[in-house]
Parts: sequence; structure tokens; C-alpha cells
Amino acid sequence: MLYDACMETDEKLINQPSSAKAPNVWAEESAGEPIEELLPRASSSALSLKAVNLPANTSLTIGAEGQDSVLVLLEGVMDIRVAGQERSQSAGDATLLTDGTEAVLRTGPAAATAVQFVVEVGLADSHAPLGAGEIFSSVDLTDPQSATSNRSYRIIFGPENGSSHATLFVGLVPVGAAPWHFHQYEEIALILKGQGLFHHDGTATPLLAGSAFHIPARDLHINENTSSSEEVLLLGFLTPAGSPSAAYLPKPVD
Repeated sequence: MLYDACMETDEKLINQPSSAKAPNVWAEESAGEPIEELLPRASSSALSLKAVNLPANTSLTIGAEGQDSVLVLLEGVMDIRVAGQERSQSAGDATLLTDGTEAVLRTGPAAATAVQFVVEVGLADSHAPLGAGEIFSSVDLTDPQSATSNRSYRIIFGPENGSSHATLFVGLVPVGAAPWHFHQYEEIALILKGQGLFHHDGTATPLLAGSAFHIPARDLHINENTSSSEEVLLLGFLTPAGSPSAAYLPKPVD
């Protein structure tokens, strides 16, 4: 198992990697089912996060009615067939599956590990299209845009390329902390590299590579980078779809 829950509330907010040997957490093999719930959907949420752990020489079909999802390959190589197209994918490649679309995944002589970000389309507002739809993209840091407190991000899937219910982005968090803030959207985030603290509801929970956490809409929080020199790299998935930089500061207390 890649993750164990370390914090339980009425809504499960954080899952932590079962090993502190980050970032090699991705090299661990699943001993159970190929799909593992990392952050199950809470009662008031439209989002969830799964791990897809495929042993060597394995095929698996993913995708469901009523859901949009993005599959991001984290380690290994796999072939993927979707909408009549077939591709060989390596770490960092991402695939968008819109409502009802199925994809067939197939590994070769080595295992592969991916994550699947899921949004329930019946619980999410739909953004007007801003560009032509795409199926394939990749996670890199080309042309990052600025966000709160010198943070930067790049959109992987959003209304610009066919994802109308949620936006997937890769973000860089510099050393330090932003001010307390909130978003109008809800978000799931997965730490890929680095370490920090998630400040929320009176707690400060340690984060490291493999940590995944849920931020409800309008909840005050801070994602702090506690390293002395290394940026935190994360994947964020938010709904309604839109810009990750849309942050709001609380009203001053008299």
C-alpha cells in the first residue's frame, strides 16, 4: 500500500505515505487491488483521488459514467488506449477521461504507478469551453504562471483544453508560507517533492512526497514549505474548473 491515513475527521482531509523514504515511495509495489482509494470522496465533496498500481504484464480498464478523471503516470511505462487512440506513456504523462470514456492500460515487463484524480460531474459546475478538447498532456513546468506569494503553476487540463468540470495543475511552492487564505473552489493536492506543513483548522500537519490532502471550498489554510532551499512540487485538482491563483484573504478582525 502506498498510503496510510494519518488524520481522520468528519471529512477525511489527509492521507500520508506509509514510508518516510520519500521520494522513493513511488517504487513500492501494491500487494492488493490495482486501484487504491487515497482520498475517498467526502459527503460534501465532488473530488476523490486513487492510486493505480499495475504489476508487470497487466491490463486494466478505467473510466466510469458520471465521472471525469485525469490519470497521471508517476513511475514506469504503460500503453494506454482511449477513444481509438493508443499511446506509450512514461512518468509525467497525463490523460483526460471525460464522462463515460473508458481507457485500457497495459504494462510491459515492468510495473507502473499512476494516480487518478476524479470529479463527479453531477456535483460540479461546468465551465464554458475555452479551447479545443485534448486527451493527452504532460506534467512539466513550461511557462509557469504566478500565484499567491511567489508561487507558480502550470495548468495540465482545464477549460482551455477540454476539462470543463475540474482543473489539474502542477504547482511550485517556494520556501516559506503564504498568508492565511481561502478559495471559492475545493481542491485535492498531492505532494510530489519536498516537505512542508498543512495549516488548517488549528492544526499543522507534516507533508512529504506522497502526502495527499483535501481543502474544502472557503476553508482558511496555509501550505507552508519548511525546507531551507528546496521548492515543493505538487499536483492540484480543483472544482469548479478555473484558475488556481484565485485566492482570497480573510477580513481583518477589529
